[in-house]
Amino acid sequence: MIPDDACVVLRYDADNTIGYGHLSRCRSLGYYLKKRGRRVVHVLRHADQAALDVLSDAGEQCVHVPDDVPLADEAAYLIEVEGSLRIEAVVLDVSTSYNLDDVDSVSDCVASLGRFCKVCLIDSVRDQALAPYLKS
Repeated sequence: MIPDDACVVLRYDADNTIGYGHLSRCRSLGYYLKKRGRRVVHVLRHADQAALDVLSDAGEQCVHVPDDVPLADEAAYLIEVEGSLRIEAVVLDVSTSYNLDDVDSVSDCVASLGRFCKVCLIDSVRDQALAPYLKS
């Protein structure tokens, strides 16, 4: 049974460098998760004020991970700093230029998160794909 206060974390980046497609996709996914009774928390590291304002104006719960927290350490950050989050699952939409150059960190992040919750990776295709390079 899922605790009443459990949440689904949507982890992505959104700024004027990579664009706002990840924000749009994750907001849509969050909408449907909430309609099905799930609590949703948006977690972003690379986010500009415009992206944060969109979430704030919509009343979305949002955690902005500091730039000095490496992707591989985000699971520990969420547990330590945002300890009140009872995470049921994490959806990672991180196939961006910020992460394609550091696939090992993405792999470590997936492994860290997978120790305490379900993890879903929304991946891209061709030269933007992460999954073929992740450690099992």
